[in-house]
Amino acid sequence: MLSLLLLLAIPSPDASAEATMTPAVRALVDRRGSMSASAFARELEALAATDAVAAELLGEALMFGLLGLPVDVPRACGWFERGAGKRGDATHNLALCHERGEGRPKDLAHSRVLYAQAAELGWVQAKCALGNLLIAGQGGPVDAPRGVALCREAAEAGNAHAQADYGIFLLEGKIVPKDVVAARRWLTAAAEQKQANAAFLVAQIHWYGDGTPFDRAAAERWWRVAYDGGRKDAAIHVAQAIYKEISPDGKVVNRARVPEWVGWLRIAAAEDPDPARRAKWQEIVKSLEKGD
Repeated sequence: MLSLLLLLAIPSPDASAEATMTPAVRALVDRRGSMSASAFARELEALAATDAVAAELLGEALMFGLLGLPVDVPRACGWFERGAGKRGDATHNLALCHERGEGRPKDLAHSRVLYAQAAELGWVQAKCALGNLLIAGQGGPVDAPRGVALCREAAEAGNAHAQADYGIFLLEGKIVPKDVVAARRWLTAAAEQKQANAAFLVAQIHWYGDGTPFDRAAAERWWRVAYDGGRKDAAIHVAQAIYKEISPDGKVVNRARVPEWVGWLRIAAAEDPDPARRAKWQEIVKSLEKGD
């Protein structure tokens, strides 16, 4: 997902050689800086009627509410359908519509077929997406060995999502032999590509010194990467890491970072995905504001 939006300098966890622009899309993108978001979106939609690259870009924008467009998942899936069977990214994204049951009926068997087609079209991420369905027995029979092999192939090809998934397989040791060292290597490779889940886990590994030297600074850095990648639950961990630096033994020794700590607490209080935790952080922030 988000393959073509990368070309517009929108952070993406996955780039592909397939994410190239036609001359018409390139000309439109080159003019984007001098256009309003609504004007750009209108021209992109007009172009998408005949340009497969524009159609894919429009579908991705509608899926995430970017480029001045509101979120409209059914329309996004419709644009993906135009490129399905021709473009690997569109085929993969349509498979995702059916896997999630968002914008199209939930149909895991059809998702398997589409992911396989996307992989054949060169979309590497689709290999592990199919692999996860095989491992879980979703949309068809269980085939964990093949599923793991597909994820490993995608990981070795450099796909960050597959690297994260394969690293988690190794970390958990449920479907492959547990190997914490190898897991850390794969997760770090994914985190370096800003894969949010991998960055979160790498932060935890450094925080607890799990098979690697204990390093709070590294943990804080990776939790920030995870937060930037969409893991809103990482905010409180960034706050925790800062707090351990400013008050390692209960006494404040680094007052310069106190405002930063409070700032991250406020972020956690506003954005933590768990309502109970969010309420807890809100109470802490209120207490700080009262000077308790």
